Amino acid sequence: MVPAMVKATASIAKPQSSVGEAGRRRRSLGPPITMTMAFRHPLLRHWAPGLVLSGVFSLLASPAVWGLQLEPDKTQSVEPGISSVALLDELEPDRQRQFATFFDRLTSHQKSSLVDFANHLPIGDRGPLALRLLDMEQDSAERFIYFLGLLTDEEKIDVAHRLANKTIEKWGPLFEFLELGSPDELRLVVLFAQSYGDCPETYTIGWDRTEGQPFPCTPQAVAFLEQWKTEGVTRVVRGYGAPPEVRTWQAEILWTDTGVANTFPPARRAKMRLERGDPLEPWEMAHICGGAYLGDRWVLTAAHCVADWKGPQAAFFNEVQVRLGGDNLKGNSGTLHRIDALVIHASYSGVTGGSDIALLRLAANPRRQATVSVARKAPSTAPDNVVSVTGWGYTRASESSADTFAADGMLQEYSSTLREAKLSVLPHAACNDNSRFGARGYRLRAGQLCVGAGRSQGSCRGDSGGPLIDRSFGKPYRLVGLVSYAPGCVMGSTPTVYTDVSTFAQWIDDAKIAASPFRIISLAQPARSRR
Repeated sequence: MVPAMVKATASIAKPQSSVGEAGRRRRSLGPPITMTMAFRHPLLRHWAPGLVLSGVFSLLASPAVWGLQLEPDKTQSVEPGISSVALLDELEPDRQRQFATFFDRLTSHQKSSLVDFANHLPIGDRGPLALRLLDMEQDSAERFIYFLGLLTDEEKIDVAHRLANKTIEKWGPLFEFLELGSPDELRLVVLFAQSYGDCPETYTIGWDRTEGQPFPCTPQAVAFLEQWKTEGVTRVVRGYGAPPEVRTWQAEILWTDTGVANTFPPARRAKMRLERGDPLEPWEMAHICGGAYLGDRWVLTAAHCVADWKGPQAAFFNEVQVRLGGDNLKGNSGTLHRIDALVIHASYSGVTGGSDIALLRLAANPRRQATVSVARKAPSTAPDNVVSVTGWGYTRASESSADTFAADGMLQEYSSTLREAKLSVLPHAACNDNSRFGARGYRLRAGQLCVGAGRSQGSCRGDSGGPLIDRSFGKPYRLVGLVSYAPGCVMGSTPTVYTDVSTFAQWIDDAKIAASPFRIISLAQPARSRR
């Protein structure tokens, strides 16, 4: 006897974003996403509310066991000759041939599911996905593609968007989950991971949000959600609270009250409030950049933090100041110091051109302020050599550091507390061969470091000029780099460019001699130290 086929339509209420009164995007429940599925199985007796069926049969069971058939998405057209160019373009020639062979073995629906999803990923993340699929067993790769096929167009965008904010290496939990659970279960868990980051007690479907079904919190779901929430950008782009010792050498370059008034006149403040949805706090308007205290009144920072000064030189020293010893900008911790001299590297013409370095001299000698030493040798690129960056910069990943809203749609904001991220120095090729660098025509120059955004941590707008510290040689710790630029902020596994302080060690010595009271001086690199 052929078992009867029962068609059922279930809707998962998908979190959407809405703009609140303050202008920050907040989560709210939007219209349900409807997925129609057909099931054939003799154990199926009736449709119970929710996605869990009658205690005997669960929609979360493996499709291979229960004969799950996904109806084609009516909003998509599966056409012959589906192009994989979005994936192939980011592979080396030999890997392109391998992927072309893999792609040809897929069905039209599988190709469509994979390509549709890949097209929602940012440039630079598509090739690594193709490589992961090539390195998997064929059946495991097809299970992942099956999972993609379960997603609606809107869900594909949502999942791709969230995965783009994690390093490509952190896709592992998705594939590990599929070794233990079904693609259907993964879909449900991923959708709820956005809202909960943990197993909720219940979930609701359709428009009835008053009664929820028990959430199938399996061991693999718990393990996946634990990894997923700890690797999300909102928690780790700026790393963790910096240890107390860091504030002893960390400097902040900031506007004085006069500088804030001149930089943010009423018309500009009104425009920014309209764009952002809420006004900037005083400490946010005052913040410019980070820096490192070298001792004897000297503070090192990036040239791009101070080189664009257009007014009279005397006004600079009246409008820009330095904070030392602070970690909480909102609480005005630390001490403020006037600047009485500024030396900028003469070769600086923009961050991508290199020589992004400047030296400030304080008007008075700070009391009991610890220092860092200038590295005379470039840091090691060995994988186990950990370096750290600190700052108060933007806390979310974004395609551009100038974006008002981050990649996740949330408002970009400076951190009021000093944050630290653990990173690694990489070979230049890691930056030069990166697709995001290539798309913008960026290439590292002499005197620059390529620094990896490990565990989705890294620097962003507001961290510029901040110190990259190598603690491997003990105290005094070595200052090896200054935050310079990157194509966006910690997008995927994209590295960041830092000024290599060791290249400019002699320039720093010469700048200390050349500095003149209340003057902005341009100083060339000494010939004997050019590389």
